[in-house]
Amino acid sequence: MVRRQKKRNLDAALERSFAEQVPVDVWHEADGEPMGAAVLGLGRKWVLFALLVDGVLPNGHRVVRRRTIRRAKVSPLMNAHLRDLGVVPLPVPEPAINLGRTRDVLDSVSAGHRAFSVHRDEISPNTYLMGSPIEWCRRSFWFLTVDPKARWERTMTRIRLRDVTQVAFGSAYETAILATAGPLPERSNPS
Repeated sequence: MVRRQKKRNLDAALERSFAEQVPVDVWHEADGEPMGAAVLGLGRKWVLFALLVDGVLPNGHRVVRRRTIRRAKVSPLMNAHLRDLGVVPLPVPEPAINLGRTRDVLDSVSAGHRAFSVHRDEISPNTYLMGSPIEWCRRSFWFLTVDPKARWERTMTRIRLRDVTQVAFGSAYETAILATAGPLPERSNPS
């Protein structure tokens, strides 16, 4: 596991990436490998990233719970190349992502994307559920998921808001899986 960085150094790396649109390598509690990204938004509890494949190609977005980030290192090596490609400034998701409470994050992501991935790293590291929120409760929500064969499940999964550690959307993989799964089926009862 990657050693936790001092809070001020972690915050400085995230703030520099945000201010200068500089790529940053980010390590989570659940991951051994860094995530290549650039910070698009900073909240008190959540951080919005533009994901970068191989440090140069934008591939979706991820909102990460701030307390689960163990380390961040600014990686300006490819910054000039990103600018030459016309990739910088990186696209900000529309509509804007609210980085307030967990429910705000999920509401704003679902407003622009019919489905997305939810990670619960503290419960099930290195796994995620892809799907669409169907019904909201005060401290949880019912999530209709897509199975590994890219088909909508018949039943829903209840997810507690406090268990959500990451929300990912807009990557090429998610787009392909959701296109294969087809439109959201008629609503079924939570079970």
